[in-house]
Order: sequence, then C-alpha cells, then structure tokens
Amino acid sequence: MWEGIHMAIDYQNPNVVYFSANGAMPNNTSGGSMYKVLALGVLVDVSTGVILDADINMVTDLSVRYICSQLIGSHIDSEWEIILKRFDRLQIPAQRSVIVALKAVREKYQKYINCHQKYPLTEKRFRGKNIKTLRRFLALVMAFGVVAGLCACTQQSSSSAPPSATSSESQTPDAVVAEWPDFLTVGGGSTGGVFFSAAAGIAQLLSSETDTTATAQTTTGGSQNIQLIANGEMELGIAAADACYQAWNGIGSYEKPLQEMNVICAIYSSYYQHVVRNDSKAQSFEEMAGSTQVVGGSGSGTEVSARAVLGAYGYDYLERKDLKAEFLGISEGVEKIQNKQADGMNSITPYPFSSFVELTMTDNAHLISINDEALDKLVNAEGSVYMKGIIPAGTYNNQNEDIQTICMPTFLICDKDMDEQLVYEITKLMIENEDYLCSQHSCFEAMNDDTVAAGLSIPMHPGAERYFKEVGILK
Repeated sequence: MWEGIHMAIDYQNPNVVYFSANGAMPNNTSGGSMYKVLALGVLVDVSTGVILDADINMVTDLSVRYICSQLIGSHIDSEWEIILKRFDRLQIPAQRSVIVALKAVREKYQKYINCHQKYPLTEKRFRGKNIKTLRRFLALVMAFGVVAGLCACTQQSSSSAPPSATSSESQTPDAVVAEWPDFLTVGGGSTGGVFFSAAAGIAQLLSSETDTTATAQTTTGGSQNIQLIANGEMELGIAAADACYQAWNGIGSYEKPLQEMNVICAIYSSYYQHVVRNDSKAQSFEEMAGSTQVVGGSGSGTEVSARAVLGAYGYDYLERKDLKAEFLGISEGVEKIQNKQADGMNSITPYPFSSFVELTMTDNAHLISINDEALDKLVNAEGSVYMKGIIPAGTYNNQNEDIQTICMPTFLICDKDMDEQLVYEITKLMIENEDYLCSQHSCFEAMNDDTVAAGLSIPMHPGAERYFKEVGILK
C-alpha cells in the first residue's frame, strides 16, 4: 500500500511539507550499533493533515515497511490516538525512540499549522489565483487612480488647483511590482546543518508567497554559496560574515576578491562550537597537536572559522600539518566521532546544535572553551568580524559551566545585480513573515529589528536597504 502512495505524491505541491525528528537509539542493540540516532521523516499534506509518505532508519526492510504502513494514509492530528495505539504493537527495543521521534514530528506539524492560521499565506488568501497577476493588477489600479486624479485636477481652475506632481513623485514603491523569475535557488549547506535548514525555510516561504518555484540546494557551505553566486549559478545563499569578508577582500582561501554578492539581511548569530570526546587525549585546544579534528567541508564557512580558531593557538593544518584535519560535513563528522575515528569536530551555528546535543548525550563528548589570549587575537585582528560570545551553562548535557567562544552574524546574500525591486520584495517577505520562518526552523527566532541589518561585513543590496529605511530599521 505505502509504495503506491509514494509514487503518487506531487512534490511540487506547496501543501506538501516535510517534517523530521530524531530520537536516541538504545545501546546494546543491533539498531543501536548501526545507528546512534533514529531519524523519522514524514510528508504531510498540510491542507488535509494526511500523511502521504514516511521513512525511517531501521535495521531491517520489514521494520521500515511496517512502521511506514502504520503512518501513511493516517491523519496526523484527528487519528493521533489511533496511531499511538498502533505503535504499542511494536515489540522492539527502539519502540520508545520511534514514539519520541513521532511526537516531535507532530509538534512541528502543529506549530506549522498554528502559524499559518495566525499568519495565512498570500497564496491561501487568494485561493490559488496567480499572485504576480494580482499584484500587477493592483499596481495598474493604483497607477490609474493617480492618472485619474491628475486629470480631475486639470479640469479645475488654475487658481484653486495645487501644483501638479511630477511623474516620479506620483510613483510610490508599492506601485512598482517586481518581475519574479520562474525559479530561484537558495544555497544552503550540508544536510543536517543549520545553513541548509535556513535555506529550505526561505525557499518554502518564497514558493508559498509568490508564483516563483524556489528550491534549497545542498552545498559545502557559505564559501561555495559565494562562489556559485559569483559564477551566476545561484541567486541566493546563506553565508557567515567571515566568509563574506574574506571573499570580498580576496584574503584567506580567496586568491582574488569576489564582490558579486550583497547582503539582504542577517538571519542569526552563529557561535563557534567545538566538541571533543571525553576519552580523547585532546581535552583542550592547547592539547590538539597530533589529534584528528573534523573542520567542515574545505573552504566552507565552518572550515574558515576552524582555521581562524586553531590558528589563534598556533596550529596550521594546511601547511605544517601539526594536526590532522578531516574536511567533512556534519553527518560524516558526527559518524567519525561516534566511531572514535576523530578526536573532535567544530561547527559554527546557533546553539543548541542538534547534532552536538546527540553527541554530548550519547557519546560522552563535551564542548571546550577558547581561552582569553586566543579570544583577544580573534576579536582584535585586523578586519575581524568576530565578537565575544557565551554559550550558557546547561545548554548541553553535563555542561556545568559557560563556554567562552566567538560569534558572528550569518547572512542571506544575493547576486548584487539582482533587480532592486525583487530584492526589496524578498526582504519584505522575510521580515513580515518571521513567524512563518520560525515554524520552519528555530534559527529564525533570532531575527529582530536590532539584528537584521547589523554586523555587515560587506555592502547591503540597495533593494534591502530601501526596505529597511522605509520601515525605520535603518536611517
């Protein structure tokens, strides 16, 4: 049954939304030996609440098929109690893990639905009408009203008529409508990382609110997003402030300046987070000589920050190779830590980072602090975009003290040659639909009037600047 449903799904339907959640696998089981984390994903038609498809990582194909068959075709809300009773029949060690993940998926669905009820999307408000056509119609109505008003004024006596407005003065920004392309690509990062989740949330918003088809693209991270935008292969992307600064100035891993991108807005602040295994000899940055560290994809924003932090301690894994660097994404890095093939790994993300929550909970790994001397080097270096940051005690399992680290803004960037009105409307959609974005990922909760246009390491796009000045965020 479930295979037939799977084949019938229209993935371009904006009502089809993907929800996923994790649960820790029990130890000393066949499943736990293969997967430290149980991952459950479901596709839901949010217009009906019906689960269209599902997938889960289990050891046997039979268990996957059975669990999916208990979900597909059911209503995630009205049939919730029935679904839970079905899972009482699961006589497997991972039963509790499956139920925990399923409950988390339902919570995400409910949050999504509540957000849309409070802040309905334009596409739903207009019941499927072509939004671009509607906007153009409204603009024409406004323009016609201006012309009609001017004609009426000319029929009055010159003594009573006010001075005629010029054509440029009569045009308001609202009367101008952007030409939205058929497709937009938003560069993210590796799957499982915050960059990709943020890109996916933005793409979903743009696809839902306009008649553009926006998609999130997996990449190695911010540096590749910058390069793809510079090459004209992508319109939008997520990138950290340091990667943007280095690209703009042609320093670090950039042989020449790349100045083909502008900032639309700051999304959130990223915190440098470095975990090490408790059983590793490298229990601090000072003890990392000769160790193996997962530093992120080569040239990615994660790797740029790792190079800076480790460099502040005198390490050079590119030239001197005084420690071994593994250039891997999030999921591959976590696997290396779990299999004790690496001593530590870093990320630059908001906290708490889900992958590090799992690592600190199931593998006895912990975060380490940057000392005062290295911190001063990083913050006070010429052209630095880093600020001092604190990850509060209790953020992660067995974290009894604050973690001292660096932080910096993470931007939504775009091709600097993008149409000004188009960027204006993208910015407007981002800011005025923050609650919707928060329903897609918690990283958007950091967006507010004080942060969205702050900490710029490269110029802002004129379209975004115009919007922020219009609403009073910029002067």
